[in-house]
Amino acid sequence: MRWQTWLELVGTPRFNCLKMDIGGRRVCSAAGNGGFLQTWKPALYLSLHPHLLPESEEYAAMAKVERLLKIYEHRYDSSGYPCGFYSLQEAQALQHSATYLLLPE
Repeated sequence: MRWQTWLELVGTPRFNCLKMDIGGRRVCSAAGNGGFLQTWKPALYLSLHPHLLPESEEYAAMAKVERLLKIYEHRYDSSGYPCGFYSLQEAQALQHSATYLLLPE
């Protein structure tokens, strides 16, 4: 279901936090949710699984995710350490699952 369709069904909710577990081809769909994330800027607990994509699509998919998530100033890895998203396109990151906590300004 698209975000816009869901919002039309439930009205105007208030979001404080959102969990997204994106694997396989769905990682590309995250880029389509940019308007929603830009508008609401909820805290985001995000799990990515780029290794489930065909190898030829991994890098481009993670580039889209990076562009989408630039709205989040504070980024933490699964251990709670600050991190940047430049690492999403590195070979090691493309071969594994990873979880991040993203907080707006």
